[in-house]
Amino acid sequence: FNLHSLRCPAERWENETDAMELHRRVPPEKWCVTYKDFYKFVHEIRMLWCRGLIDEHDLNPHHHDPNYGPNLYQVNEQYVKPVTLKAGGMSYALMKHPQGL
Repeated sequence: FNLHSLRCPAERWENETDAMELHRRVPPEKWCVTYKDFYKFVHEIRMLWCRGLIDEHDLNPHHHDPNYGPNLYQVNEQYVKPVTLKAGGMSYALMKHPQGL
């Protein structure tokens, strides 16, 4: 899928050093997402999956089953890592909430 079509947070980090500083500055107990964030994430993944934009993986025999869909490995490799890397390399939670929750 095209990462340029995905929205990034307003606060953009320039490099991995900035992302690491963000992880040092915000205490781990504040690295969170809200229920709204979670459900939006699930919706985005389902939409990408339904459009065939989450590639099938050999180890997931249930990829095309709507009760299962892509596994977490596929989601992490094909969505979370590219999106967070584009945003600066921080965790998904800190990408969504750079000040923490």
